[in-house]
Amino acid sequence: MSARTRVRTGTRIPRPVVGLAAAGALVTAVLGAAGPASAASPGTETASAQVASGDGWTVTRGAAGYTVSLRLGSPLPIRDDMPELVADGLDLGPAAESADGRTLTATTTDPAVAKASSIAWQWSTGGVA
Repeated sequence: MSARTRVRTGTRIPRPVVGLAAAGALVTAVLGAAGPASAASPGTETASAQVASGDGWTVTRGAAGYTVSLRLGSPLPIRDDMPELVADGLDLGPAAESADGRTLTATTTDPAVAKASSIAWQWSTGGVA
């Protein structure tokens, strides 16, 4: 038997296989870490993160700060203007509009929203409707 046709009996693993195994382990570790959080019962995380609420609005704490959501009675009219959320008179800035146009959402790092007693909206140029 020549050196080229012999079967290797050592434990050395070729480099490409080691690289693929390491990449696979990394993916498994990342997805595994995310797995238990997503396996929690629905609504558990939202309920524990909610810090304030009122009639049609909620404030939840998240990784990016506080997310403020306001449910509207009807979709906003189409206008060349941007809706903003206001918490107890404090302008939180531009709000994202949901696909159905009935929910406005803004994110802020200001901890004052955690104690808000009212959430409203206004146009960025001032006024409502």
